[in-house]
Amino acid sequence: MSAARVLEAERESTRTATVSAAETARVLRGRRAVVFDLDGTLADTLPDMMVAMNAALAELGAAGVPPIVVRTTLHGGLEASAAGAIAYLGLPASMTEPLAIAYAKHYARAPARRASAYEDVSALLDRL
Repeated sequence: MSAARVLEAERESTRTATVSAAETARVLRGRRAVVFDLDGTLADTLPDMMVAMNAALAELGAAGVPPIVVRTTLHGGLEASAAGAIAYLGLPASMTEPLAIAYAKHYARAPARRASAYEDVSALLDRL
């Protein structure tokens, strides 16, 4: 992953959409339930993911990665984040699967110790 790609992905990942109360009401009209994916949608779990990724890398004898590597790859799942870390560090692709396994193990141990709700989540939930 080149430095330019990392910066481009960072800009994309930090864009947020603001939805008005009227738009929320229009979208929800007639609906009886709303389902959210908590991890990364309502709660910022990147700090937990970073601890897990860097612990997994250390377990494999590799250096850690900066948050941008995980942030820009997390939408593809743990495997994509593992592949992104391997590419960022210039390690052999054969390390991707062992890293993904170790990453999942570390994340399962403490998936929400450092997580926090994103700004304005309470207000959004109140509007629903």
